[in-house]
Amino acid sequence: MEEIYNYCDICKYKTKRKYNLIRHQNAIHKNENDENKDYKNVNDNCKNVNDDYKNVNDNYKNVNDNYKNVNDDCKNVNNDKECSKCSKILSSKYYLEKHLKICKGVSNPLECHICHKILSCYASKSNHMKTCRAKSELVVIKTEEEKGEIIERKEEQIINNNTLILNNCNNKNITYNINLVRFNEEELKIDFDIKHLETNNIIHKLYIIAVEDAYRLFYKKLFENKNNQMIIKKNLRHTYSKVHTGRNIWQMMLDDYIYHIIMHYIAETLIIYINNNTKNKENKKYKELIEYGDYMATKGYSCKNTKEIEKSYKNHIKNLKYLFNTFKDE
Repeated sequence: MEEIYNYCDICKYKTKRKYNLIRHQNAIHKNENDENKDYKNVNDNCKNVNDDYKNVNDNYKNVNDNYKNVNDDCKNVNNDKECSKCSKILSSKYYLEKHLKICKGVSNPLECHICHKILSCYASKSNHMKTCRAKSELVVIKTEEEKGEIIERKEEQIINNNTLILNNCNNKNITYNINLVRFNEEELKIDFDIKHLETNNIIHKLYIIAVEDAYRLFYKKLFENKNNQMIIKKNLRHTYSKVHTGRNIWQMMLDDYIYHIIMHYIAETLIIYINNNTKNKENKKYKELIEYGDYMATKGYSCKNTKEIEKSYKNHIKNLKYLFNTFKDE
């Protein structure tokens, strides 16, 4: 029978018993086995390190690609969100698309031909037209005397400096201010009376207070003249106001339509008043007032800092509603 030997991997030792081989290796070659084991672990760790380094390089490459894309996006972001009509920069493309539909000075298929409001979509326009047509049917408000007697009357007109007295066939007198400013519907124009500001000069007050407060003070003084009280808001909850369109005819108009026009001509009147009453056109406050007037005349679209100007514009609209609520139809 052939004998089977167990050989040591390191030296020439051999034995028939496996137990003796294990005891030999533990006694003679213990340190050598530990070194081989550590060397093997070191090789494995180095291999893992190389793999990790390779992954880091791949990630770094991806980061560079992403950084390159971010730079490209940042380069084009302003162009993508800037309105080509008024140069206003919007916060996102979604709001840019909405803004382009209502940007001033552009004919728009979503505009209501009655009140000129811009709707967001065709469905909104369709729903809006149902109520807008109903309001347009009751546009002109007349007194009982104006409905028949004024048109077919046989009258004598007695004109004083400030009033017109109409004697109708019922022997009733209708008295109203012939100097009352009117809203020109055809030209969309309002010519305010500023004679009282020329006599009671407030230019020095406008120069010593903040620009927004100066604008507020100006239109309060402007509407102190009863000739300029051509709009009346009877109820602050209503979305419309009464507007004088001439010959003592008052017409109901939506606030979203008429208030922007009024704000435009208040700003234009302010600019004219400041130009006529300022000698030093290089004054810093003069330039600030003119610039602020331009912002209010254009609904804030001419300003880069649109958020602050739009907030200021809305506050003035709100103040005007409260002011017009105090006016009375005489």
